[in-house]
Amino acid sequence: MRIPRSLGYVLKIALVMCFYTFALWVLFRVLASVTKPKKNRVLVDGEEDYLFDESDAEDETLLEHVAGNYVDLLRISKILDRRNSTEDYSLRMPSDVDLSEHKQSSALLQLLNAKENGTFLEAGAFDGEFFSNSLYLERNYGWRGVLVEPITKFYNEILSKKRKAVLLNACLSPKPWFEYMNMTIVRSGIFRIESMSSLHGYNMGDFDPEKHDQETVECYPIFDVLSAAKLTQLDVLMLDVQGAEEDILRTIPWRLVDIRVILVEISKFGKDHLPRKLFHQEQRLKAFLGKQGYDVKAVLGRDFIFVRE
Repeated sequence: MRIPRSLGYVLKIALVMCFYTFALWVLFRVLASVTKPKKNRVLVDGEEDYLFDESDAEDETLLEHVAGNYVDLLRISKILDRRNSTEDYSLRMPSDVDLSEHKQSSALLQLLNAKENGTFLEAGAFDGEFFSNSLYLERNYGWRGVLVEPITKFYNEILSKKRKAVLLNACLSPKPWFEYMNMTIVRSGIFRIESMSSLHGYNMGDFDPEKHDQETVECYPIFDVLSAAKLTQLDVLMLDVQGAEEDILRTIPWRLVDIRVILVEISKFGKDHLPRKLFHQEQRLKAFLGKQGYDVKAVLGRDFIFVRE
């Protein structure tokens, strides 16, 4: 049976198209394998801690798996536990008043029925006194917790004030793994934070590198810090980390922790943080924490207090 010339021509075209389609598919697979995000390899004391994909960060089961292999900050001597210290405080303002910027400490006490001997983690502790959200609770109500401050200069000031808390000279990672971050520091605090292992930054406003100091800091997942301090049951989590708050909260394996109250600042720094952007930040944060069972009970300045129902 002879194939008509026109039909043979069509078959040739179809075969050529199939060949090129297959070639393009192979090329796509090769490019995908090359550009696929690499696993994050964390080394502690020369030992492999865990491997993790950035795309896995939304998976609660995988978060729990990573949390089960947390970096042992006690083992590598990264934290200083001063909770049982009997030394007297050495403060610039030795009075017993609430020094938090918008009286956040007093608001927390009201929500928690003036609870004594509570627990906290305060990230972005600065010098441990100026606008501290935890000092009043620690000093007057016997609370104990963790102070996280990445900038060495400010961390040393916390040491000099003899706070009765676990001290960590590092930052909380916006990813569920250890990483290094670059921070640009001005006299009033931190204006720019940029991750070395992910292409994003926080509060990236105008700045002159010649007039600011740069510091590279270690950043640990919040679960690692809570586990090292044996505080996976926490009364208050306080986050003031210049724009990274939502990312840090998304790294928490919620089924492995018990956090009653979250005090979080919606950052207002940087030229891109316009009212509309702040509104979207608020809505994203409310939606995310709402899924975890939290509701906004108070707003003080730019600080939102979420309480688990």
